[in-house]
Amino acid sequence: MLMNGFGEHIRARSRLYAVSTAMVILGSVLTGGAVWASDHTSIHACVNPAGIPRIVDGRRDCRHNETAISWGTTGPAQRQGTTGPAGPQGTTGPEGPQGPTGPEGPQGPQGPEGPEGPAGADGADGATGLAGPAGADGATGPAGPQGPQGPAGPAGDSGVITFYRIEANATATTSATAQAFCTTGDIVTGGGFSEVETTSHVESSLPLNLSGIPRGWSVTVRNIGGTPDSFTTYAICADITP
Repeated sequence: MLMNGFGEHIRARSRLYAVSTAMVILGSVLTGGAVWASDHTSIHACVNPAGIPRIVDGRRDCRHNETAISWGTTGPAQRQGTTGPAGPQGTTGPEGPQGPTGPEGPQGPQGPEGPEGPAGADGADGATGLAGPAGADGATGPAGPQGPQGPAGPAGDSGVITFYRIEANATATTSATAQAFCTTGDIVTGGGFSEVETTSHVESSLPLNLSGIPRGWSVTVRNIGGTPDSFTTYAICADITP
């Protein structure tokens, strides 16, 4: 009876030692030792009566005098705590009152007005230039005697009395000129020609001047067709004789 109690005591101490040793082995495994587990989620070991454990693949590998123990390699996942509500945002304190404006400093005294400077002396007038000598007035001459009355000039024309036409004829075999003259003392105011064939060419048609005064009209025609061409020259005259 005493021996049975003592044996149970020895076996209990052995199991406690085995468990303690297994916990040491577990700490070693979790901190860096090799993990021997067949299912990768539990570690199995067999502890002999001397309290020495050995890692095995499963509980069936323990001998009849060894105690089988096992423990999980991963503990239960910790539930993530929820974030507490954000605290209320502090309010901004009221803006302090604006300080009073400092008093304006006193205005400095106005400086005294400086004395007026003395007036400058008038400059001397420049010398007046010399006046040129005045020319002497000429003496008034005596009035001359009245001259004799000049002769009376010729009486002017009394103006155009009337206009009239003067004609002259000529025949151009090769070339011919016809001249129409106004009555003596009258002047020509215009002129021209007529009846000139298309086979002839008018070389000139112009007034005739006698002593610088137009007194008639002259036309020259050249025949280029071979057949004699009779033509007429006329003068428009102004009758200016009384």
